[in-house]
This record gives sequence, C-alpha cells and structure tokens, in this order.
Amino acid sequence: MRSREKELQGGIDVDVTPGEPNPRVLRPRHFDIRWEHVETLPAHLLLGFSVAVYEGDDPNNTDTYLLEPVRVGPSERRAVVSLRLASTVEVKCAVQALYSNGTQSDWRVLGGAVVADPDMVKLATANLKNVPAAAAQEASRNAVGAFTESFERSPFDLGNWERNPLLPPPAASLVSGQGYSGGNALRCTNAVWIYSTVKLPYDPSKLYRLRCRVRQFQEPTSGGKAVYCGLVGWAADGVTMVNAAGLNDLGSQHYYCISGAVLPASTGYSEFAGWVKGLSANVTENWPSQDPRNPRPMHQATRYVSLVLIANLDAGNGVTDFDSAVVDVFDESATPRVYTALNPDGSISYNVGISDGSGAPRTIAKGRQAQLAAHGAYVAFNPPFQNTPMVLLRGGLTHEPRAKWGATGSGSETGTYNAALPTYDDTQAIMNGGSGFTLRARLRQRGGIVTARTNNPASSANLATGIGSTVEVVLSNAPATNDQYALRFTATIYLLTPPRTGEMGAGGSWEPGSAQGSIVVALDSLDVGQSWVERATTTLWANSNNNTVNWVQSVNTHIGEVLTAAAPGLGAADRLRLRIKSVSVPPGSNHPTAHVWHSSVDAGAGVTYSTSTDQYASKTPDVGDMLYWEALDA
Repeated sequence: MRSREKELQGGIDVDVTPGEPNPRVLRPRHFDIRWEHVETLPAHLLLGFSVAVYEGDDPNNTDTYLLEPVRVGPSERRAVVSLRLASTVEVKCAVQALYSNGTQSDWRVLGGAVVADPDMVKLATANLKNVPAAAAQEASRNAVGAFTESFERSPFDLGNWERNPLLPPPAASLVSGQGYSGGNALRCTNAVWIYSTVKLPYDPSKLYRLRCRVRQFQEPTSGGKAVYCGLVGWAADGVTMVNAAGLNDLGSQHYYCISGAVLPASTGYSEFAGWVKGLSANVTENWPSQDPRNPRPMHQATRYVSLVLIANLDAGNGVTDFDSAVVDVFDESATPRVYTALNPDGSISYNVGISDGSGAPRTIAKGRQAQLAAHGAYVAFNPPFQNTPMVLLRGGLTHEPRAKWGATGSGSETGTYNAALPTYDDTQAIMNGGSGFTLRARLRQRGGIVTARTNNPASSANLATGIGSTVEVVLSNAPATNDQYALRFTATIYLLTPPRTGEMGAGGSWEPGSAQGSIVVALDSLDVGQSWVERATTTLWANSNNNTVNWVQSVNTHIGEVLTAAAPGLGAADRLRLRIKSVSVPPGSNHPTAHVWHSSVDAGAGVTYSTSTDQYASKTPDVGDMLYWEALDA
C-alpha cells in the first residue's frame, strides 16, 4: 500500500494553505521527508543518498541521531521513517550524497527544525542542489567509473568522437532495442575507426580496467571483421598522439581491451576486459592482459588517454554492434594500505606478505594459499613457499564447440572444433619453484599419431649423493605433448639409530632405539642457454627401530618414485635433472643417495613422455571465466 493511502486511512488532518509551504499535521508516527535534486555531475558517480533525523544542530554527531540513517537510491526523492518518541523533541533532517568510490558529500539540512511528539509530526521540505564543485571534482578523480559510453544519446553525437582520416566517414548510428545494458547500441556498418575526444588524465600509479561489450551483427561478404578496443595515448600537450612505439600515429595504439578479435555472428554479445597500469619506454605487447596483477603499461610519454573503437577491419562490409565501452580506475598507491590486508570478515586477504622487518619477504615451509586465475596468467605466491607446493586446480570450460581452437589455446584463435575427436583436459600449474606458477587451462584434441618417448641418463650407474648433488637427462625428442614429463628414481635414506634402552630378562622392560628422517628431491628443467628452473618437489620419509645394544646405520629405500611436472619451451638437447634439495637425518647418518632409472639396469627408463600434433582451446576464453587454484605444502 502506498504511503499516502496509509495516511488517508489513518484519518489525517491536512492543513495546507495554497501557495505556502505550511506544515502538514500527521497523526501517524511518520516523519515524511521529500526533496528535489538536480544532478548535473557525471551520473555514474552517484550511488545514492543517506538520510539522517537528529536533534540539535550537528548532523555529523551520530550520538544525536533518533534512528539509523536511511539509505535511498540515486533516483528516489522520498523517504518515510517511523519515530518511536517518548517525549516531545525538536528534530532536523539532513541528506548526504554517496558516491561509488566511497566518498561522501557534506550533509545538506532540509528545512528548519520541526517539533515532533508522540502524536504529531510535521513535514520538512527543502531543495537539495548539487554538492560543491570541489567535492564533485575529488569524487570524479577517485571514482571507480572514469568514463562510460553506453550509446544512450540519440541521435549519436559523433562530435564527441573523431574518425581515422585514412578511412571514409564512418557509417555509425544508434539503433534502439539492440543493446545489452540499456536499449541502444552503436551500429557500425563497414569499416569504422573512431576515438573519443574525451581525454582522461592518466595516472600511472593507479590501476585501470577497460571493458567493452560487442557483437558481430552481420557477417561480411568481403574484407575482414576484426574488432579492436583500447586506449589512444596523448602527450602532455593534449594534441600529440602517443602510440605503443611512442610515435604520433593513430595506428599501433594500446589495444588493451580487444586486439583483433574475430566474432561469429551466431554468438551474440561478448564482453572483453583488460588491465592497464604504469608507463614503459618499451611497450612490446600492445594486446590485453586479463590479470590485474600483470597489467599492461602505456608508453612513457603518455599523459592523457581516450578510448578507441575499431570494427570490421580490414575493409570489411559486415555490421558490428557496440553495446558499451567503459574505463574504470581503481584507487591504487605504491604504498601498501593497511585496509587492504583484511577481508570484511577479519581474515587476512590474498597477497598479504610477511617479512622479518628488513623488507625481504619470508618464505613459508608449510601452508596454504588460494585464489582465482585465468589461462596464461602468472600467479606469484606471496609469501613464497620454501619448496615447490602441490597446486590443485578446478573449474573452467569442459567443452568448447566454438571456433576458438589453435596451436596454443590462447582464446583468440579461430580454428574449428573437430567433433570426431575426443577432447582431453589439459589443466596444470607450470611451476616456478616456490615462487609461483603459470596457469595452463586448456582443452586438447589429439592430432596425428601419439608416440611414446624415453630418455635415460648418460650412465646406468648414476648416483646423486648428499645435498645439492644431481643427475641429468638429455631430452632427445622434446617438446612433449602438454610439455609433461615424468622422471623415475630410487632413493635411499640412511638413519643412524641408537641402541635399545632398559633391561632384558624376567620382569625387565626395554624400548627399541628409534630414528626418523626425510629428504626433499626436486625435478628441475633447463632450456639450454637459460637457467635451471625447479618444476616439482617430493618429500620422502624414513623411520627405523633398533632392538640391539649397538648403534645401527639403518637403510631405507624408496624404489620407483615418480616426479611429474610440466616444463614448457623445451626442445631437443634440453635437459631435466634430479636434485637432492634438502636432508633432515640424525647426526652421523650416511649421506642419502638417489639413482635415476636407466633402461639397462632398471624396470624402465629415467624420463618418459609422449609427442603428438594437437590443437587446443582455452578453458577461460570469455570475461569472467576463471579457475580456482589452491597451493598446499604440508
């Protein structure tokens, strides 16, 4: 039931003189607050309003509030609150504008004081004008939304956009009822290349996110249909363009949202995102990064940025619809902030480091870290692990029927899915020791014959003895399918075990002597000309009991242990090695040993893998697609 209908049923005596703002006398215990508001600032900054009812003259003094502030949306102009009054009081009402970046305007008092008692409440009315310009400017500078183009102005104003002078005037117009967010879309017929005249000051210390939603509405019958979205760099004079090479040229700009995407008309709207931060003298990758921890830089001469949209390149006659293009900026700082360390529930958030006070991060011997990541992202553990942890992965696509297959599974390839072939999961963490890993999240279809490969160490009598010792194996047929290799070995741990204690014989009791120990064995890879990289580790344990009266050097052997890891980028003549990384045994124990298998003396080869010609598709091809990873070292 509407509030006014409630008032009529409550038997309200309305006392109003036409043309004068006389109070209304309301017998229900409602304080009815209304105001007018004219929003001439960027509308996307306004999150809503907070309404306070209080005693006295200071709306910032929460001790004088008669109830918790009421929250209303940006389009609402009325709030009705119920007061529970024990005696007659004089109250005021104030409204505060709230912004999407967490900032607030000053309180704006509505009308004057009114007397409220348990039986009678009066109505306060006042006009709420814009917040002061300085406050609005501050909100704009720190707001999450820096620029939004949703193509809602009709007719579309190309006066806010410039075209590439090398192309004919763009055939770009608004079409209603075709948008995804909102009703309109920008329809681009034939090749269109435009950039916004709104230049945003670029702050390299902040993190920017670019978002664009686009579809291919009609396939071209000639020419291309590539889509681009990114940022045009501008020099300090606001006139000279700065592309990825630092040149005054509209071409080769910073295409950090979409770079040459080819969209089938059958898929409808797709949303893309990319992350930007910092400056660089050498921008070598002017395509998107989907990892906010690894954003792309603008060229070092950049001081302003503006959006650029390209459709149907090169010289295509198709039709492309842009639904929206957005630049978001996040409040970043080179100095870590305390408030980023804790989650709302009080737990420590991801990526909070620890140190010994000197600034150097500490490694953790045991522990757990978890987060989300997309295919190809590098995940840096913070703090790093002492040893290579076990990484568990789950999520992502399990089937990809679209034309997104290719040699790498980047997500932007256009090869077709082969329904006649089985699809395999190719999900793995390509480890960089305890520092982090690169996430590989792909689907795989085998192409051609799969061949099993084996390699052995140079000597069948190989033996690594003690901490840091190694045994190497040359890979003669690398790279492996999925870059996956398995190394088999036998390890021996020696434990110097003390004699038994206590007395033998009738009525006597004794305890055997005991000892425990362990070794950590690592699998490393070497791309010749580079450095060795730790790919996996395993911990082997040993226990011994001694029932004699003498010290005993017990022998504990682990036969046929397997270390499996992904090692990308290897080729013929590159190497794997086994390494004894650390040892924990009683003093006086012999050095542990490790022997890599050799086909001539053991039950199999030292290294096994397979080779084939496959095609791949990303398990995270679209915006929002992520895998959950969990790193454990127990």
